[in-house]
Amino acid sequence: MEEKPIDSPNLEIFTPKSDDFKYICSLSTILVATIQEVKDRVSQIELIFCSQLFPKFQSNSKSFLKSQEEWKERETNLLSQIEELRLGLLKEREEKEKLMKEIECKDQCLVAEQSKRRDVVRDFGTLKDRYNSLKSQYSYLIGKLEGTPGNLKSPQKARGEKMVKAHSPKRSHEVSGFDEIDTKEISPYAELRKPKLSLNSLSTSPQPPLNNTSEKEDKLSWCQTNKASSSPRLQRKSTSGKSKTETTSGQKRPITWRDTRANQKPCGANRDPHDC
Repeated sequence: MEEKPIDSPNLEIFTPKSDDFKYICSLSTILVATIQEVKDRVSQIELIFCSQLFPKFQSNSKSFLKSQEEWKERETNLLSQIEELRLGLLKEREEKEKLMKEIECKDQCLVAEQSKRRDVVRDFGTLKDRYNSLKSQYSYLIGKLEGTPGNLKSPQKARGEKMVKAHSPKRSHEVSGFDEIDTKEISPYAELRKPKLSLNSLSTSPQPPLNNTSEKEDKLSWCQTNKASSSPRLQRKSTSGKSKTETTSGQKRPITWRDTRANQKPCGANRDPHDC
C-alpha cells in the first residue's frame, strides 16, 4: 500500500522552506548543546564528588563515628569512675562516723580513767597521811619503850604524845598512873612538824647501863606476862622467869604501862590496839 500524503493547512508552517522552521531547528540544536553541556558538567561534578568529595566526606564521617564511639567509651569509663568514687566517699563517711563514735567512746573512757586516777591519787594521799601518822605513833612508842634519857619532855615528844593520845581509844579508870585519852583527828600537816625518829638514832642515844638492863628485863617480863595471859600453861613459867630476873637485877624498877596492860583482860572491849 502506498502512503498518501496528508494534506493539511497547518503543515505549511513547518515546511523547510519557511524561516520559522529554521529558527526552531537552530533553537533545538542550541538546546541540545546546552543539555549536553549540562550533562557533561553534571557528570564532571559527579565524578569530582564521587572521586574526591564523597570519599573524604565518608572518611570524615567514619572518623567522626570512631571519635564518637571513643567519647562514649570515655563517658562510660568516667561514669563508672564517678560511681566508684561516690561509693568510696560513702564508705569514707561511714568509716569517719565509726571513728568519731570510737573517739567519743575513747574520750569517755579517758575521762573515766582520769576520774579513777584522781580517786586513786586522793586515796593514796589519805593513806600516806595515815601511814605518816601511824609511823609517828610507832616512833613515839618505840622511843617511849626504849626509854630516852631524862624525864624532860621535848616539844617533839609532846607532839608525838598528843598524836598518840588523839588516835588511841579511851582507857578504863581502873588503870592507875594514866589519864583518859580522847580520840581526836590528826591534822595532815602534823607529820611535817614532827621530827623523824629512827631505831638507829634511838639505839645510839646514850643511856646508863643499869637502865638498859632493867628495861630489857621489863620487856622480857612484859612478853612473858602476855604469854601467860594468853595461855594458862605458860603462866607459871613466866612468873618464875620474872622472879629470876628480878633477883638478878639487884634493884627494883617501877612497873611499866605495858605490864599494867598485860594484867588486864587480853581480849577486852577497851583493849588498846597498840598492845597487839
